Amino acid sequence: MRFFDNSAINRIYLHSGLHGLSEHVGGIFVFIFLLKAGITAHLVLLSLAALVLMRLGFRQLVLPFAARFGLRGALIFGIVVGALGYIPLGFISGISPALGLYIFLTAFGDAFYWASYHANSARFGDEDARGAQVSAVQLVYSLSNIIGPLFGGFALVYFGPVVAFLFAGTIRMIGALPLLATPNIPVNRNGSIDNKSYWFATSVYFFDGFGAAASGITWSLALFITLGENFQSYGLALAGAAIFGALMALGIGRLFDLGHHKWSTAIGMCAVCVFVFSAAIGYHNPVSAAVTLCIGAIAGPLYASVYNARVYNLAKASGEPLRFHVAGEGGWDIGCALGCCIAAFLIWQGLSFTWPMATGLLGTAGVWFTLHRSYQ
Repeated sequence: MRFFDNSAINRIYLHSGLHGLSEHVGGIFVFIFLLKAGITAHLVLLSLAALVLMRLGFRQLVLPFAARFGLRGALIFGIVVGALGYIPLGFISGISPALGLYIFLTAFGDAFYWASYHANSARFGDEDARGAQVSAVQLVYSLSNIIGPLFGGFALVYFGPVVAFLFAGTIRMIGALPLLATPNIPVNRNGSIDNKSYWFATSVYFFDGFGAAASGITWSLALFITLGENFQSYGLALAGAAIFGALMALGIGRLFDLGHHKWSTAIGMCAVCVFVFSAAIGYHNPVSAAVTLCIGAIAGPLYASVYNARVYNLAKASGEPLRFHVAGEGGWDIGCALGCCIAAFLIWQGLSFTWPMATGLLGTAGVWFTLHRSYQ
């Protein structure tokens, strides 16, 4: 069971735990906080679309920066700038300069963070234990999803948004410390990846981003409304559901490592389809929404484990993991922006949350098809 015999990956585990805690203390509350601050659901979705499109532009700076300061330097820079994005959140009141500053800092930081994080994980990981290693990361995220929402909901109610989001940003900053001991991988300024790797990365990330916006973000907004727009109820519901998913990823990761790539992919994708279907028809009722949360807590790690295991292996095989993930993250931003715009339009037209969430099945189908073709 090769979960912890790679020292660099162990440090990434620790970083992922702290980053996940920051995300679950503050990040998961961002868009529902905007809803609570008086911004309508369709404008919240359009704000996210603006953020990811801005991130698409900032990402053009990642390769030159990494070539100068190394892959670790780009990753830590993204962590610090992204953490600063939490500061203006507590001061947002409707469409305001604080919202614009949050979008700017978060887009800038995330443009550096996600491409560099995935490239580091792809480079340091072991191909023959990839499933185990990415599933261990999902376990860490699931555990942070038990603690984080409880504290985040409590902090928002009793200490206010300024303190709650500042604490989340501080945790994210601390998450950079384990990475200081990892090798700083140099990046070739003149490197390249082949067209096949480029189009795979762009395609699979595009569909993943579309599904995340159409089902994931829209589901979060619908769930918050169903739970009476109460931060503590929302956090408690997420924490309770996370218990169901804490161990699910480990089994699917080992199944991947044993060579059952298509079967493990099919299991992960089917789990997501069940979640999307359940969310689309049951979001309006607290009981069915709670059941959907449990399904999602199981489906999320299953999906992410098989998705990241395959993507990381192909990124490492491309010879240029950072360029691979810069291309992929660009596809994700376009897919997410498109999904957000479609969801915003449907909600603005007066349709229920069912329809934008159901469109997420298109994203899941696209990911499944793209991964399946990569095994041929």
